[in-house]
Amino acid sequence: MLCLLGAARAQTALSSEQASSFERLVKEAVTNDGAYLTALSDLETARLASSPLSAVGASAGFSMAGDFEQFQSPSYRLGLSVDLAKLFSSGNGAVQKGLDARVNASRQQVRVRVLGAYTAYLYQRQAVQGAADGLEAKDADLKGTQAKAQVGAATGAEVLGAADARGQAKLALYRANLDLAVRKQELAAIVGLELKELDALLRDKGN
Repeated sequence: MLCLLGAARAQTALSSEQASSFERLVKEAVTNDGAYLTALSDLETARLASSPLSAVGASAGFSMAGDFEQFQSPSYRLGLSVDLAKLFSSGNGAVQKGLDARVNASRQQVRVRVLGAYTAYLYQRQAVQGAADGLEAKDADLKGTQAKAQVGAATGAEVLGAADARGQAKLALYRANLDLAVRKQELAAIVGLELKELDALLRDKGN
């Protein structure tokens, strides 16, 4: 229950375009989720089994009357039977209700997994942007410190410090991009898409 509440809060934080992409991701994911498909198949089987037609049986027969050397007239028979116990069984409704609940639970679990992976991807994408902005700022700091050093307004140690800070910012951006690649791979695996298919879906909505 706490997991579902957390997922609901996370979903409300999505923009309209992101929410639309999330629903499309869920639609893809449920068609590739084994537990959901099994539950759905069991429900459909139970519905067919509880149909009134399933209680009706039919039989047909054919025979020839007369001696072998005489004209043989064909005889046909058709029989219908009704399984009254099956027709008026009250247990099928409870079975279907339980299976329907299982289908809904499986679908909800898929939504929670997709939402977790999608929000992790979105968060990491923002982290990449933040790291890129940080590198840009350190680039400007280094250039400014170098310019000051040329006129004697900054020491060599300060230039080295600014260069080191830029190097750390570059490393942070590299790590952020690696983490983004991992988050995207995880999202693709949960949804059941190839990376190029996931890219196309996300690009479709600007995500």
